[in-house]
Amino acid sequence: MKKIISIILILSLLNISCSSLNTKSTYTFSSTSLASGDIDSALRSLPQGEGTTFISIMEKTYLNLLKGNPDIDTLAAYSHKIDNQVRYKVSREAKSFFFIETPEGYYASEHEIIWMHFMLSWGYSLRGDFEKARVEVNRSAVLLSNRFSEEGRFDDAFMRIICGVLWNMCGEWDHARTDFRRAIMLNPSMKWIKELVNMETAPKNLTLILGGIGYQPYWNPKGDAFVRGYRDVDFKAAGNKSDLTLSIPENIKLNLFITPDSSAWYARHKTRNNEISDTIDDVKYAQKFSISSAKMTSRMVFGIAGGLLIFTLIGAAGIGIAALGLYAESAEMAGFGIGVLIYGGYTGIDFAGSNIKSASSDYKKEMNPSDKYRYVRFLPEYSWLGWSNRKITTPITVNSIKNSSIIYNSTTITNNQNNTIIGYYPDTQIQ
Repeated sequence: MKKIISIILILSLLNISCSSLNTKSTYTFSSTSLASGDIDSALRSLPQGEGTTFISIMEKTYLNLLKGNPDIDTLAAYSHKIDNQVRYKVSREAKSFFFIETPEGYYASEHEIIWMHFMLSWGYSLRGDFEKARVEVNRSAVLLSNRFSEEGRFDDAFMRIICGVLWNMCGEWDHARTDFRRAIMLNPSMKWIKELVNMETAPKNLTLILGGIGYQPYWNPKGDAFVRGYRDVDFKAAGNKSDLTLSIPENIKLNLFITPDSSAWYARHKTRNNEISDTIDDVKYAQKFSISSAKMTSRMVFGIAGGLLIFTLIGAAGIGIAALGLYAESAEMAGFGIGVLIYGGYTGIDFAGSNIKSASSDYKKEMNPSDKYRYVRFLPEYSWLGWSNRKITTPITVNSIKNSSIIYNSTTITNNQNNTIIGYYPDTQIQ
């Protein structure tokens, strides 16, 4: 009886729509693999729900680059589709944002578009095609320098360091120094980078180690969560920002300087999304709230109604059996009837309670916007930068307070007899 009623109630609730968009939970295995430094497993376990969208292509390309694989052709082809689609939006605080609407309708944010060109430059340098690499890093520099328009101002110390390293890969040390100089202007606490800025020639070895598995979204609901839910998504870092040194020959340990982090990227991403939300996401969220609330209420009503129905049917049978027992003067039959009546009440209450609990749990999952918040995952949270004229070989070894680690995901790019080494160190543990 309980199963039959459950089937009837489930069939009445099959209006729930499905989506193929990747969600936070679908990245669990990839994030765990990346946290352990297993990039191959992270690639294999990437969610496939979105196919070849901007987000999926960016994430796959980034992970491939971390292992030294310049698999950038898909991203390069995609970039041609959207390079001319720059849009502008001015916020209420008179701050400007540029963003790109991708063919699939995702509004790629500033740091994501800049990183698209970073990755292409990185990939071309890995291939030894430094001419194309210069074109891509220059596009990133233009977006950061805002030379194309007075709108869309976005500059960031961490990105300037990445840009400088990419210029160095291309053999353009003067351009690299310009970006390093800009980085210290944006973040005066980076006094250590003055040494690079003052170098007339590039160091023989410039080492950049990318850290962290990327900022993670979480729901931080406030009083108006039911109407402005998408505004209540915040980001938190997973990395430890460990102090590291680099082991080089002759038992020498080279200092690695930790860079500013990427928290500003996600603060901008959230603010940018909130501005777009005025006309897009808040409406969608309000619609979702209405639909999900109605759905939850319906499931609760069905649960209560089903519980009453179970109690009525089984309880009536129990009363009938008890009555027959009394009529036949059979204590056993009467007792059995009372037992059936009690069982009917228990079963009905259990059915209603489980449906109410399930409806409430599903409602919270549906209304939690962080699980469905769309952005490019896995980008670095921060990095370490070091340089030396001594010989450095890969894979490099780094030392923290607790232990030493061989960074197998480290690659050397040589240009004009100078080496640029890029490695990846997760520096995190997923709780």
